[in-house]
Amino acid sequence: MQSKLKEKKWLILVTNNIKPYMYDVPLVLALPEGFTYRFRYTVRWFNEKDLKSETEALIVVRDVNTAKLYPIRHATVEKIYPFGFIRYIEFSVRNFVPYSNDINECQQKIDNFAKKVEETLGDDYNNIPKTDMTPLVFLMNSLEDLGDSELTYSKNQENEQWCNILQLLSDMTCYSNLSFLKIESLKSISGDKYLCKKLKNKVMGYKVSGGNTYSLNVLQSVPYDPNTAEEFHIPHKIELQTEEEVLFRIKGINHVVGKYDLLHFIFKAGIFVNDIYTYLEIIDHQCVELPGMLPVHLPLVVEIGKLRKTLRWLRMAVFIPLLLVFIFAESVSASLKCDVNVLRNIVILALALCVGGFREILTKIPQISIRGK
Repeated sequence: MQSKLKEKKWLILVTNNIKPYMYDVPLVLALPEGFTYRFRYTVRWFNEKDLKSETEALIVVRDVNTAKLYPIRHATVEKIYPFGFIRYIEFSVRNFVPYSNDINECQQKIDNFAKKVEETLGDDYNNIPKTDMTPLVFLMNSLEDLGDSELTYSKNQENEQWCNILQLLSDMTCYSNLSFLKIESLKSISGDKYLCKKLKNKVMGYKVSGGNTYSLNVLQSVPYDPNTAEEFHIPHKIELQTEEEVLFRIKGINHVVGKYDLLHFIFKAGIFVNDIYTYLEIIDHQCVELPGMLPVHLPLVVEIGKLRKTLRWLRMAVFIPLLLVFIFAESVSASLKCDVNVLRNIVILALALCVGGFREILTKIPQISIRGK
């Protein structure tokens, strides 16, 4: 595996732990594998030749006060958007950097990475505490013991790696009392698990079925040293927000009372929803008053559910017979010995149900008068 890793090149994306950039870090760590995020840099922080789409990347947090570099997560560069002297680098997040719970071993990885950066950049490298680092975006041809986006980890290993990264970030004052979230899983009530997929608009997100109920499970933790006594954290609420006409919240709020917790949100996708692009957002009310701190945003598409598909086929099966009855209403009414206008109005109601569904029929009812009384 090591020989394979050395053949590749990684684009290193460094973000500083100062406002507003420090708030990018919780979001990068919160997103499930495959979801996208983006950083923005002015052209003075990188060499334009290094920027290429479909490049493997490594997200690195820099502590401005100490100039230490903390690699946290692998990524893949999806697209680069040029706007004047600014470049937006959009990437999909991959594996976490595999730190262990041994702080000395973690520190060794960080020190080895710092030496490798210095060797790679040479005289172009400038990284002094409490000053700007240059460059912030650059290529490296080896990550040694920092893992790779192609490696596979179990869910327990992934969660442990996330916790170990938070332990490292606890050294930074700006993160010491900030709630971090991690989207653990999205499951249907029947137990089916949903993974990130490419949606119709080429955005990565979840696909769910109309009429089904889902549970969104979220890990919450505040960076702290597990070897010390846990300090009580100020209670606050974490809320799931949705587009109410499409996704109905059943359990939309969890209350956080400690340094770590497992949160469960429950919502139901609307039955009469047809391939609608929408979203889930997780808002930490501890962070509402922090300028620059954004909610965790999860794109989502609600596909036609099984009930809706069944109704669609039933409507198609009865549409043609109903249409024939409407056309030959006089003959049919004579056979049935009923009023032709009453029969036609009944057929109109049934046709409206077939063509437009239940929502549309409710709007058509007031327009249909029963004649022939």
